Amino acid sequence: MLISVIIPAFRAEKFLPRALASIAGQENVNTPIEIIIAADDARDYQFAQSFSDRVKIIPPVGIGTGPGATRNRGINASKGDVLAFLDADDEWSPQYLARLLPHLRRTGGAFAITEVKTHQGETLITLGQGVRRITPQVFGDWPGSFHPLIRREFSPGFTDGAGQDVFHALEVLGRLGGSAPLENKAPYILHLSEASVTANPAFTRRIDQRYKDQQYCYQLGCTDIKGMARIRASQALHRRRKWNELFGGISFQENGFYGFFAKNRK
Repeated sequence: MLISVIIPAFRAEKFLPRALASIAGQENVNTPIEIIIAADDARDYQFAQSFSDRVKIIPPVGIGTGPGATRNRGINASKGDVLAFLDADDEWSPQYLARLLPHLRRTGGAFAITEVKTHQGETLITLGQGVRRITPQVFGDWPGSFHPLIRREFSPGFTDGAGQDVFHALEVLGRLGGSAPLENKAPYILHLSEASVTANPAFTRRIDQRYKDQQYCYQLGCTDIKGMARIRASQALHRRRKWNELFGGISFQENGFYGFFAKNRK
């Protein structure tokens, strides 16, 4: 079994070494790993090949085509039976793969909780903490990103635009039967930057429209999510829109949307 780690890269030279080091530092994993760095800019990422002889750099087809299209190029260039996803400015905890792989072997896919850190390195909030199985409802209870480890056939590919990682994860759940294990002991670590996109009011408006459009898509049935799971996915996006509405009504919040959510979640 080969694991392909898909990393979209856009102006990522500063943080990419941390992401690569977290892959190299995975403990108790004997499964081979290839790393696909899909560039979406004109930067030189050749330095990444010093981390592993299994690093493959995919040149851009344009500048700023977006993370969805970039991830799809990475998937198309990969050869793994299993797909993993890591943003260039994030990292995995040391036991990430060791804890998720047993779930994957049993069910075909799994997720981990997401530990959100400030740009100073302090834990702000941990999304999904205490939840053992991830369902569409969890995406409403914990608005944010959850990243799957999945067999290749369970990935529908990514759409374009804001929220594409959320929609991909929900479709993955649809293909897995509506739920998947959520590993609590080895988080995906999301690092906020000082200029995090989630702090931009324009992004809040943009992603709200995307949530609205996706709800309409669910109503039309253009999804792999079936039955009640599809209704719950639409309800989850509705709850996210409510959080966005509340966040959009404030003038400033340190650490952007995640800071607002951490402060106001009951």
